[in-house]
Amino acid sequence: MARNKQITESKANAPFYLISANDRMERASKQSVPNMLFSECIYEKDLTVLFAPAGVGKTVLAMHIADSISQGKSIEGFKNEAPAQPVVYFDLELSDVQFQGRYAKKIVGFDNKKKFIDNNKWSKNLGIALFDLYDTPKGVDEVDFLMEGIIEMANKAKSKIIFIDNISWLASQGMEKSKDASVLMKKLTNLKRDNGFTLIVLAHTPKRLKWQPIELMDLAGSALIGNFIDACFTINYSTFEGDKNSRYIKQLKCRFSEMIFHSESVKTVKLARVKENFTGIEVCVPDELDNYNSERNHLSKVDNPATVIVTPEVSDNNKKKTVEVLQENPDASSRDIAKLVGVSHTTVQKYTNELFNNNGQ
Repeated sequence: MARNKQITESKANAPFYLISANDRMERASKQSVPNMLFSECIYEKDLTVLFAPAGVGKTVLAMHIADSISQGKSIEGFKNEAPAQPVVYFDLELSDVQFQGRYAKKIVGFDNKKKFIDNNKWSKNLGIALFDLYDTPKGVDEVDFLMEGIIEMANKAKSKIIFIDNISWLASQGMEKSKDASVLMKKLTNLKRDNGFTLIVLAHTPKRLKWQPIELMDLAGSALIGNFIDACFTINYSTFEGDKNSRYIKQLKCRFSEMIFHSESVKTVKLARVKENFTGIEVCVPDELDNYNSERNHLSKVDNPATVIVTPEVSDNNKKKTVEVLQENPDASSRDIAKLVGVSHTTVQKYTNELFNNNGQ
């Protein structure tokens, strides 16, 4: 439906337009309902962030999801409701050999040299976009230049499903400052909306305790990012059966439906060779038999906040989280903040006293 004619004529560049609630419902009824692509974690036409500490396996997970979407298949334990369709995966992390190592069999030849054989055969729908040498045109914002490159690659592949691994390649100024995060997220939101893209963006967490529960505030720039994204989920280390490859998947935000994989109903998985030449994820046990539904059952007791040694690095990270919570809700009590940050309320009081004293100097 076009913008309100009167408003458009009076001010063509107005940032808003008016529509009745009934007209909006009518407009929505003419649009298709978005499909699940990875259960409730990813829906079509959403801007979704997948983040985790370095080394946990988010790229392995993301590639497995991209592969399933390109084939129109579901990963066991998760739903993909859409037919096979083109996917573009912007891989800005792995070298060619690192990529092959995950999706081929490794053998040792007679000359004792390692080599890869039996490469995985991918769907023709899956395209990998790699960085080429480039110079940003004079007078052009680098992020805008990269956004145009994403559109060009997507159009070339006739794809509406875009994976970006990872966000740091777009955040030339970093994500720690609110204004930098805000500018980038607005551009990603516009990229999704103006082109009808489904965007799945990978991101790291700042350094943190390895076995600490993950919350949205662990994502750098989370106060701003959380306002712009449609969905967010994470993969984290698990103590399940003492297997170093065990992980759990947890949702942190979902606008389109209720969160299914919340902290009391996480999904237990492990990194595995799902085929001899394909590294992906496997669901460990059926939901009805899973005694690890609660996130706390996946966490090491060794790193319980009551016994852990709080390093200056951890303390600085907790202080940043405290500031974020206060920015979002200045009236929050120290006990409420403590629950969100994962420290005692007396520690929160200490942090806030330091903050106010420093601001007063």
